[in-house]
Amino acid sequence: LRGGDQRGWDLLERPLTRKQIETFEREGLLVLEGVLDDDEIQEALSGFHDSLLKAGVLVNTDRGLSISPLSASKISHLGGGIGGIVDIFYEGWKLKVQEHPRVVGAIAQLYEATYATNKGIWQHPYGNFTPACLTNY
Repeated sequence: LRGGDQRGWDLLERPLTRKQIETFEREGLLVLEGVLDDDEIQEALSGFHDSLLKAGVLVNTDRGLSISPLSASKISHLGGGIGGIVDIFYEGWKLKVQEHPRVVGAIAQLYEATYATNKGIWQHPYGNFTPACLTNY
């Protein structure tokens, strides 16, 4: 991988292969299977469901629970309610996923191959940084 500063990598997993990183660089998207186990996925889905219920986004219909486009705008600031960015920040289930060692490691690896190089399409005005020392993403 590109980049020279190795501080912090001894604390992180490196779950991605070079091929996966190249896929991300080429396509701008990477779907990772197996980063979370089945129990972790179920816990996150259950927590997300509870967050939607608490926010009043899920509504009962004659076909069961569904997302109301009008109420979805309560948690989304783009896309007119459905789509865009979901504004759920500090729920425990979400923080647990964001802090998961394989998630953090994968994101650090992608930063190392992209923004940390500060070259080409990844060039930015913020200077060099050490991806393995990031505390948030």
